[in-house]
Amino acid sequence: MQCLVADNIRVDQPPNSANRTLVRWALQFWHDEEGSSTVEMVVMMSASITLGIAVMGTVSDGVENLSNDIAAFISDYEIVTSFEPDSEEEVHAN
Repeated sequence: MQCLVADNIRVDQPPNSANRTLVRWALQFWHDEEGSSTVEMVVMMSASITLGIAVMGTVSDGVENLSNDIAAFISDYEIVTSFEPDSEEEVHAN
């Protein structure tokens, strides 16, 4: 039986080249740190999305109440579609 040593880790394996390649790949993958930044980014993105959803749930009720108040305030006003006065009284009042 042969031994594969990588980064002070000893792995006993048969002299099969496919096994040797697989074990070498597994050891390299285990010690590789390039994927850790991807995992960190996924965690940060999920935390940001969760925070955004929480803020949206908290703020949406207040925004809805405010928009209803604005709609009620605006609905009391009459919209004038022309610049001409409606009656003679309005002409003499100005």
